[in-house]
Amino acid sequence: MRKSIFVFTLIITFCITGVSSMYAQLLDSLALSNEKIYTSLEEALKESEKVYRLDLSSYGVDTWGDQTSALNELPESISKLTKLQELDLSENNLTALPNTIGELKNLQFLYLHSNKIKNLPSSIGKLINLKKLTLEANRLIDLPKEFAGLSSLISLDLDHNLFVNFPIFITQLSNLEELSIHSNSIQSLPAQIGNLSKLKSIELWDNRITEFPEEIGNLSNLIYLDANSNLLTSLPTSIGKLGNVTFLNLTQNSLKKLPPSIGGMKKLLGADLSYNALESLPAEIGSLTALKNLDLTSNQLVSLPAEIGKLSQIEQLDLNVNKLGSLPKEIANLKKIKELVLFQNELTSLPLEIGNMTDLVSIDLNTNKLTSLPKEIGKLNNVQVLVLWGNKLSQLPNEICGMEGLMAIELQDNQMTKMPACINKITNLIKIDLSHNNISADEKKRLTDLFPAAQLDF
Repeated sequence: MRKSIFVFTLIITFCITGVSSMYAQLLDSLALSNEKIYTSLEEALKESEKVYRLDLSSYGVDTWGDQTSALNELPESISKLTKLQELDLSENNLTALPNTIGELKNLQFLYLHSNKIKNLPSSIGKLINLKKLTLEANRLIDLPKEFAGLSSLISLDLDHNLFVNFPIFITQLSNLEELSIHSNSIQSLPAQIGNLSKLKSIELWDNRITEFPEEIGNLSNLIYLDANSNLLTSLPTSIGKLGNVTFLNLTQNSLKKLPPSIGGMKKLLGADLSYNALESLPAEIGSLTALKNLDLTSNQLVSLPAEIGKLSQIEQLDLNVNKLGSLPKEIANLKKIKELVLFQNELTSLPLEIGNMTDLVSIDLNTNKLTSLPKEIGKLNNVQVLVLWGNKLSQLPNEICGMEGLMAIELQDNQMTKMPACINKITNLIKIDLSHNNISADEKKRLTDLFPAAQLDF
C-alpha cells in the first residue's frame, strides 16, 4: 500500500513539474522589457530556456533595405521556445504560420503585421495568455473559429486586410479593450458587437459600414469611437448610451440627422461630424456640456438651435461650408471659445451679442454675404486674426479699433474704399489685405505711412 502511494506521489510530482516547465512565469511589461531580445532564431534555439523575447522582424534585411532574404516561412521548431513571451515577425514575407505556433503557451505579445498571411492555423486559439496581437497589412478574409479561444486578448489590430464581413469570433473575446479593424471592406457590424463589454477603443474607419446595430449601445466602457469614411446614413438611438465616449469621429459619412439621444454622451470632449449631410442639429446637442471641439464642416446646416449656446466648455467650433443664413444670439454664450470658423456660408449679419465672446483668438467669416459688422465686434480685443474676405463690406465700424490684439485683417474681395480713421490705434497690425477693393491712391498712401513695417496688399 505504501509503495502504491509512493508511486502515485511520484506521478503527481512529475505531472506538476511537467506543467510548470510548460508554463513559465508570465512577466509583466516592465520585467519583460528588461529581458534580452534575441534576433537570431538559430541562437534562440541553442539557448531555448533563456529566451523570453525574439525579434525576427524584417529578418535578413540588409542596410539598403533589400528584402529578398526576408523570412518566408517560420519553422516548426519555434515550438521549442517554451518560455517565449514576445515574438515579433512583422515586415516579412510570411504567408502562413506553422501549427506549432499554438505550443507557445506563454506568449503574451505577437506581432505579425506587414506580411502576406491569408489564413491563421486553428492552433492560434491555444495561445491563452496572448494579450496583444497585430495582424495589420496582411491578406486575411476571415478568422478561424478557434480564434475565440484567445481569452486573455486585450488588444487586436486587423487593419488593412481583406475582410468583407466582420469576423464574428472577435465578439467572444470578453477581455478585449482595443480593436482596430479599419481599412477593410466591412459592410456591417453584427449585433454581437455588444458583447465586448470591456471595449474602450474601436477604430472602424475606411470601411463600407452603412449602419450601426442598436447593440452598439452596450459598449458602456467605450471611450474612443472612430468610424470615419464609411457609408453611415443614420445613427441608432442607443448611441446615447455611450456615456463614457470622449472622442467621436464620424467624418465623411452620409448622416442627414443626429438622434436626440446623442445628448446622452455627457463626457464627449471632441466630435468630428464634418463632411456629412446634416441639415439640422437636435436641441439635445446642448447637453454635451463637456465638449471642447466640434467640427461640422461641409454639411447642409441652414440654422443652429439656440441650445448651441449651452456648450459652455467649447473652445473650437467649425461651421464652415454650410448654408447658415444667421447665427442665434445664444452663440455668444460660448465664453471659452477661441476659434470660430464660419467661412463659406450665407451669413448676412452677425448677432450684436458676438462681442461677449471675449476669449476669441481667431474668427473666419470669409465667403459670406456680410454687408456690415456690428460695432460690438470691437470688444473682441483678444482676436489676432480676422478673416473677412469675399463679402460685401464697404466699411468697418470705428469700434474695430478697439481690437488691440489684432495682428492680421483680411478684407480682399469686398467693396471697401477706406479703413477707419482710428485704425492706427491697432499697433500690433502686421498684415492688412485690401486687394480687389476700391482703395484710392490717397488711402493707400495713408495706410502705408501709418504701417511702414506691415505687409499691405492693395
